Amino acid sequence: VRAQPAGLPWSLLLVRTQPAGLPWSLLLVRAQPAGLPWSLLLVRTQPAGLPWSLLLVRTQPAGLPWSLLLVRTQPAGLPWSLLLVRTQPAGLPWSLLLVRVQTAGLPWSLLLVRTQPAGLPWSLLLVRAQPAGLPWSLLLVRTQPAGLPWSLLLVRTQPAGLPWSLLLVRAHTAGLPWSLM
Repeated sequence: VRAQPAGLPWSLLLVRTQPAGLPWSLLLVRAQPAGLPWSLLLVRTQPAGLPWSLLLVRTQPAGLPWSLLLVRTQPAGLPWSLLLVRTQPAGLPWSLLLVRVQTAGLPWSLLLVRTQPAGLPWSLLLVRAQPAGLPWSLLLVRTQPAGLPWSLLLVRTQPAGLPWSLLLVRAHTAGLPWSLM
């Protein structure tokens, strides 16, 4: 199905395939406003009788310096889901990758964020695990300057309801005869 309103600045393209006797279907929606600086692409696959589905959304503003890619998988009857978001500004020196795994009914979740500035000498990797109902959490941060002789690793555990926490910092100078813990 395609709708193209006369004199209006947008159009809609919708495609759905449902193979008879086959266990999957595809739903694709694309909106492309004429003369407007953005478009939307949405793809969803839902296999019948299978325990997963895929939702993909991408927006690409024309002439604008960013785009968004979002992917989510949600297995039906399975205890986990995945959310992935990536932004890549065109002509800008950074990008963001965010991955979150949320296990339903299980006592942990994972949040991972990575930024990688293009042409800049550093990157950041952040990992956080937060077990639900368990007395501890983990925060890990690592910076690795490209072309520079050092890196930083920071780990912190904070037991909930317990009277202590641990903070660990390590600096490792590449090519130099020392490191700091």
